[in-house]
Amino acid sequence: ALAFVPHSDVLLIAAKDGLKRRDLVTGDGGMILPGETNVSALAFSKSGRWLAIGSDSGSTQGLKVYDARAWTLTGSNTNLWFDPMFAAKALAFSPDESVLVTAAGDPRMDASELQCWDVPLLKALPFPPNTVKNAACVTFSPDGGQLFTGCWDGMVRVWDAATRTELPNRRSVQ
Repeated sequence: ALAFVPHSDVLLIAAKDGLKRRDLVTGDGGMILPGETNVSALAFSKSGRWLAIGSDSGSTQGLKVYDARAWTLTGSNTNLWFDPMFAAKALAFSPDESVLVTAAGDPRMDASELQCWDVPLLKALPFPPNTVKNAACVTFSPDGGQLFTGCWDGMVRVWDAATRTELPNRRSVQ
């Protein structure tokens, strides 16, 4: 997994032994979070304050949020079922940085699910029952009013971000 630190030339890299940083201008780099292994997804919030990490197995399995200003863990949910085929494949912060959406699972097998979390503590937020079982990527609209899911079957689904309900008349096939 890879993610740029917002407003910088610093790339975060998920390596076998932890998360590393690399400044693409100066070449400087080093370990930031040793031991964060098996990372399947990374995402920074818009301001760069929060870093979400999805890991699929081992002692670091689960979903975590770090305060990226001090690299301190603020929220963790390690009780999630993230095995190698059911890992957090996509993460997205709302523009106001209060909500994190995850698409976890194996979208090719119609075995993925969407979940929402309060930031930074990672308390589960309600997500109404839906039929999406193959989400591979997620993002919010710039104003935070809508959530988009890209699915393995080529369908882009649009959701009302406040109610987390799909707007079926807004679907698009790619």
